[in-house]
Amino acid sequence: MQGYDGECLMSVEGCTRCRTRPRTLGHVADVTTGYGGSDLKALCSEAVLRALRRVYPQVEVRLEDLESAIAGMVAAGARSAPPPARRLPAHALPLLGPQVRAAAPMLRAIVPSHADSVKASEEMLAPSALLISGECAESHIAPALLERLERFTVRELSVATLHSALAFTQEQALISVFSECRRAERGCVLFVRDVAAVWAALGASGGALLLQLWRTRAAGHATALLATAAQEPQRLPVELQELFPAYKDCVYTVREPTAAEVIAFLKPIITETPLLPPVIENNEPPPPLPRAPPPPPPRESAEEVARRKRKEDYKLRELRIFLRDICRKLASNRRFYKFTKPVDLEEVTDYLDIIKQPMDLETMMTKVDMHKYNCAKEFLDDIDLICANALEYNPDRTSSDKQIRHEACSLRDHAHALIDVEMDSDFELECQDIARKRREEGAVEDNDLPDFIYTASNLPEGFDSTANDSKNIRTPQNGEKSESHSAKRKRRRMNAWSKGLVVKRPKTSHKSFKDASMAITDEESKENKPITSTPLPNGSATSSGSDDDAPLRRPPADESLLAAAAHNAHTLDSPPKSGEKTPSKTSPKKRNSGHDTNSGDAERVSISKAELDNVLYKNAKALRGVGPAALLELHTQLTQAVRAYSATCERERLPSEMAAIVARYLQLARK
Repeated sequence: MQGYDGECLMSVEGCTRCRTRPRTLGHVADVTTGYGGSDLKALCSEAVLRALRRVYPQVEVRLEDLESAIAGMVAAGARSAPPPARRLPAHALPLLGPQVRAAAPMLRAIVPSHADSVKASEEMLAPSALLISGECAESHIAPALLERLERFTVRELSVATLHSALAFTQEQALISVFSECRRAERGCVLFVRDVAAVWAALGASGGALLLQLWRTRAAGHATALLATAAQEPQRLPVELQELFPAYKDCVYTVREPTAAEVIAFLKPIITETPLLPPVIENNEPPPPLPRAPPPPPPRESAEEVARRKRKEDYKLRELRIFLRDICRKLASNRRFYKFTKPVDLEEVTDYLDIIKQPMDLETMMTKVDMHKYNCAKEFLDDIDLICANALEYNPDRTSSDKQIRHEACSLRDHAHALIDVEMDSDFELECQDIARKRREEGAVEDNDLPDFIYTASNLPEGFDSTANDSKNIRTPQNGEKSESHSAKRKRRRMNAWSKGLVVKRPKTSHKSFKDASMAITDEESKENKPITSTPLPNGSATSSGSDDDAPLRRPPADESLLAAAAHNAHTLDSPPKSGEKTPSKTSPKKRNSGHDTNSGDAERVSISKAELDNVLYKNAKALRGVGPAALLELHTQLTQAVRAYSATCERERLPSEMAAIVARYLQLARK
């Protein structure tokens, strides 16, 4: 059978699309001899499914997943019969590995190793043959030798081949096997499993046919013969002994293992595995798999972007018409005339010491004209800001202050009610989606902003009158007043105190305001609680709920406050350093595979290591006589005994049980 190392590597990496260790790929390439392309694809699919069942959702194909998938499927080349080439098991390498390495040069001597193997075989006068006799020759050593011949085709001749359903007679089956060997392109190895049994099954006529086919090179000039025998070569029939003459050095007899090989073979199972702690079953659920990032949006062409912008500008134009109507209704209400224009800073000199971001209906109307609102939510945020400024500057102490506070709350309720009743909720969601997209795209200015919005009276600083593009200039922000506009104002505006409507507020400093705010009683604070959040003297704020759907939101007033808030948030959210100890409980280091071995917290295994060493070293020399096959069976018995104690730490009786098992095999050696 030919190997598929490169195909296995490409299939595992291409089909699974997940993490796989390089050592795992190399091991799978070694054990998948005889696997075709469909077999490798099915193997990878089955391994991934087993990995998902074992540890979901963190997908990592491990060696145990691939091995269990291999055990659950049969390759296409091994469905009619088991493959003749097979590597040695890992536990049998210390015992039979030296035997395979000793027989490998003899096999390379009869098998051509260069490219023109057919031409080299034609130059040989006699066919090449190799006989391996002794214990484990048929089951382990010969398959391990064939596993090294990946470039050659292997055809098997055994009793099962002679009695297969595809052959009519044994002679026809024999001729068919030789014909298949002859069709091999790069050389072939004819593997005769237990040549004495095949000779007995063929009989006199079949044996003569076998000898004739082999001597006449009916299998081809590039075919080598590898045979196994359970008995010694001298006990074979004379006709078979002629195929493997002693003078050609073509017979390898499996020798008796040495004491060092026996110790290296049994030491892991006798003195190392019993000392391992028991396996702990991990019942914790695996950590959740993070969500995959959303796919990037499809790239739009210039025509599609222009078409989308036109649709968005049409919707925002409808929004501005609606907001102007709402703002006009609020400004025409006589109860809200105090909030229609900015506060006169010449009359109220300490207003900007308390209120950092002023707002009024006139400024909001200007922002509507300047295309500053992309949705009704931004408009309502400024309404909330007007209400919050009025509540903050007018504490609940006098009747005039209470009147202003009530009118501010009434303004907020009227604005929210008008927008909720007259505006379609789907239209608002579309406007919010447009605002979100423009924030993500970084589009600060509106393309639909008219050029004639700026005049000589409100011309901002740095504006170039010769330039045609008026969209790149900086417009006044919320509550900001242009210095040129205030300087050119000639007529003094009539204030509320001159009309005699309210009592003129005495001029107080910022410090006195803080002292006054500290003197508010509990009843007054409870009355103010459902409306806004009042700043405390230490700089913090006590937020409270509201009867409305959305609480009042005040934007940060100063850049220094923004920097301080960002620093505090970073301090709270930043993860602790590696050297710092966190009070949080650390999760145990367990794998999600369902099982894990304990390290320092588990109980100590109670077993005597001296007794285990006595079982191994006192019987190692005597175990040489039992033979390799019996040693492999002994290893299986000891493994079962160790597994019986794998779930417990009380293993005092395990050395005596292992000594009893070894004693039974020693009695076999004495016989």
